[in-house]
Amino acid sequence: MDISKNIPFTEGNFQKVLSVILSQQEAISRLTKENEELKQRVKDLEFRLSKDSHNSSKPPSSDGYQKKPIVNQRTKTGRSLGGQPGHKSNAKPFHEHPDRVYYHFPNGCDCGTAYWEEKPYETFQVIDLPPIKAYVTEHRKMKYRCRNCGEEFSGEFSATKGNRIQYGPKLRSLAAYLNQYQIIPYNRLKEMFKDLLSIDLSEGSLVNFVKETGKGLNAFKKHVNGCLKHARVLHSDETGVRFEGKTGWMHVVSNQQFTYLHADKSRGRQAIEQMDILPDFTGVLVHDRFGSYFGNWKFRHGLCNAHILRELIYFEEQGDKPWATEIKKLLLKAKEKKDSGVAIRKHYITRVGNSYRKIVRGELQKETYKVKPSKAKGRPKKSEDHNFLIALNKYWREILLYIEEEDVPFDNNQAERDLRMIKAKQKISGCFRSTTGAESFAIIRSYLSTMKKNNLPILSGLNQIFQNTEATLISAE
Repeated sequence: MDISKNIPFTEGNFQKVLSVILSQQEAISRLTKENEELKQRVKDLEFRLSKDSHNSSKPPSSDGYQKKPIVNQRTKTGRSLGGQPGHKSNAKPFHEHPDRVYYHFPNGCDCGTAYWEEKPYETFQVIDLPPIKAYVTEHRKMKYRCRNCGEEFSGEFSATKGNRIQYGPKLRSLAAYLNQYQIIPYNRLKEMFKDLLSIDLSEGSLVNFVKETGKGLNAFKKHVNGCLKHARVLHSDETGVRFEGKTGWMHVVSNQQFTYLHADKSRGRQAIEQMDILPDFTGVLVHDRFGSYFGNWKFRHGLCNAHILRELIYFEEQGDKPWATEIKKLLLKAKEKKDSGVAIRKHYITRVGNSYRKIVRGELQKETYKVKPSKAKGRPKKSEDHNFLIALNKYWREILLYIEEEDVPFDNNQAERDLRMIKAKQKISGCFRSTTGAESFAIIRSYLSTMKKNNLPILSGLNQIFQNTEATLISAE
């Protein structure tokens, strides 16, 4: 009905006008609700676009060129920059037995006196490299014939696949170290040997060195596998890699002494079972809340609070989530208490747990988070903050485990450090050409990382592989 100023006032016209007003009110109410939902959706999308490495689990490489300043969670200690009083100096000590000694004598006194009185001399040492050149050793298998019976016999020397020219264990160890630990690609490694040592290696030879290294680490693999199974606390994580043109995963299980990397096409339970460590593990596994770590396992869980803090920062930046700030302060204060070295008493642990649950459960009781039934099939969709609060409530014991048990850390930084160079490898090479290459990289990297953690000489450890059929960490003990 069209409403004009000159409409006559009658009972019929009044009812028509009233119906128009009521229908308009209904439309306004519906549009207002849609507008609020769209505004909320726009807000959610804007905040989703604001996610980067400082407020989510996204890697720093995804931040793009417009990177935000890093939010440092550390509190200022008030100490000045640089070395602190009592700091142990890292100055190089003098070598007791230098390879060569030069004596620098003065020209003499200007007065012409021939007699000098010798005084204590000053010592300076220069550390430099000797001339870099290949060291070639020739082996001659001497042959003889018996004058009596005529039988011929020769000396013993085992040649690799009958090759007349071979590469020694030190050269092969250095090539494997530079490629697998320093992540130098085969083509650049070939140039390096040519430029520095005048050795013309083929890429095929370098690939064979790496394969030989991986095959010689079976005993090490069993040794580390057994050690990790009986550890008190382990760290675990995974990251995506490409091999054979498909997406795969590099898994890590580690602690402060041992590293075990495993390349697999699967990310979930199948890969965990294939590693054959966690199914028999009964200690505490620190991880990032990945679903496959929860299930019918024997171990307990400790969650990485660095991930929790980044998500709290994300909700804190939205401006209307004060609970995120409160939980963040609570976790950081408890971490500061533990890092101080003061023994944490049971009543403090109880107080922190009560405060944590009060914040989370109090927030979940609000009308905002009460899910209303929808007309669509299936469960109503929950918001990001609602799902996160549910997780905080469900895993509160795992999140606060670091203040209950002394050897459980605040975060999962150990596993992330052990995986970090995998991303560097991926940035340099892009992918692994084969599954065998990925598996070789995983076991060799595990070996080198474990050697570093135990302060053992890496090149000597690699030499064992090429001098013997098997190499283990036990041989260095």
